[in-house]
Amino acid sequence: MKAYTALLRELEILQQELIAVENDSAEILNLIDAHHKASAANLIHYLGLRRRDMRPLQKKLAAAGLSSLGRAEAEVLSNLNAIIVLLQHALGKQAQKKPTALTMPSVSGTTLLENNTKSTG
Repeated sequence: MKAYTALLRELEILQQELIAVENDSAEILNLIDAHHKASAANLIHYLGLRRRDMRPLQKKLAAAGLSSLGRAEAEVLSNLNAIIVLLQHALGKQAQKKPTALTMPSVSGTTLLENNTKSTG
């Protein structure tokens, strides 16, 4: 259980870092068209995720039988939040609410990614 508790804490710190990166980018996000704001925020989260060496965390996630976040690009924070909630339940903790500082899309990130890809081509 200690390993799960440490993993949960590491994921919560990562989540806070990604939210901070989004908040630091608020000025840029305010310049983005409303139709693309959620995608832009997700890109910021993705870049924040990838600017760190994820391999040690991915090994811990895989050892626990959890998603390694290796294919989280369409919905970075939603995927991260899902893993956090799963660990919270496994540890008997009350699951967190989705972080409120996020720019959350009204449709899935995968749908946004596909739509935006098609509209640029």
